[in-house]
Amino acid sequence: MLKNSRSVLIFLLFLFLFLSIFMSSVLHHNFMQSDVLDYWNNSLSWKTPYHSFHVPGYPLLIALFRLVTFGLLQPVFLMTGINLISFLGSAVVLVQIFKKMGLDAQISNLGVLLFGLWPFVGLTYTVVPLADIPAIFFFLAGFLFLISKRMFFAGLFFGISLITHKAMWLFVGLIVIAYLLSSKKLAIKEFLPFFLLLGLPIGLLWALGATYHHSLTWIFSSNLQVEVSSRSHLPVLDGLIGTLLQGGEKSLIKGILLWAFAVFTFSLLVIQVQKKSVYSPYGVALILGVALLFVFLNQSEIWAAVRFSRLLVIPFVGIFASFPEWRNALLSKPWLVVMVLVGLIASQFVYAWYIARVYFG
Repeated sequence: MLKNSRSVLIFLLFLFLFLSIFMSSVLHHNFMQSDVLDYWNNSLSWKTPYHSFHVPGYPLLIALFRLVTFGLLQPVFLMTGINLISFLGSAVVLVQIFKKMGLDAQISNLGVLLFGLWPFVGLTYTVVPLADIPAIFFFLAGFLFLISKRMFFAGLFFGISLITHKAMWLFVGLIVIAYLLSSKKLAIKEFLPFFLLLGLPIGLLWALGATYHHSLTWIFSSNLQVEVSSRSHLPVLDGLIGTLLQGGEKSLIKGILLWAFAVFTFSLLVIQVQKKSVYSPYGVALILGVALLFVFLNQSEIWAAVRFSRLLVIPFVGIFASFPEWRNALLSKPWLVVMVLVGLIASQFVYAWYIARVYFG
């Protein structure tokens, strides 16, 4: 299967459908609550896209799909359909990114599998229709065009990602800085349209929203208060340390998982800094983006760092491919691949159960 990208996509599609059935028919999870319901309601009021917490890209996408489907689809089916398309699109774009990085088919398909089955959140946050996957798709498309030197489309897709999820502000900013630092020549004719397309959507939204809310800080003030402001005496690392300090089995398990992801992230950063290649600056940028989320998000919102840590698959696969002994050890032992695969798949269903029975139960 690792030699055939089509087989990988079909496999992930099958798991997506199975997980969807598991959550809806077995767990009887009500998807239309919390942020999912907010996105749907925001799509109904798309003419005033100035929600102080969420940017309007995903609601506008929902409104567009509702229009082209003549309003015939139920909200959950419509939104999940958007996420599935975005997920498959992200997988296809990743294949092209890995090709640009010079990786062979086996490693590339391994990366796509890991992206889709990223521990706990890979498929779960595709089935649960949040803005994560559409935002990641636009970001990955922008990144592919950036490393392909197609600056017009890079700016266009990066610009759309910025108004689809605010987490993309961090990743787009760091990737653009990495590109500028690694570029030997900066042609104004090339970068002017890039920066115009990148900044126009978010700039226009900010300006119109400032008039609507009568506030210049409306677009980020609520996020700073809800997501970054510490819930303990710790100015930073409130999410990582504060979660453990809450006490109880639930917080302990969550804290251990968070620290596992954080240690992996910072270890990957150390290795990536030491690796010297054309794509190393981008790897550092992606890892640094996830690391900053772990450092600054508070204990209420820290899981978002895990949700977006799937972007680490790009530097991780690049690093993995640079160590032939790692590759040979894994690919020469099919049983090991199967064990890892089963564990990753199981984590999706365990987390789906947690969402339905514990978090919203």
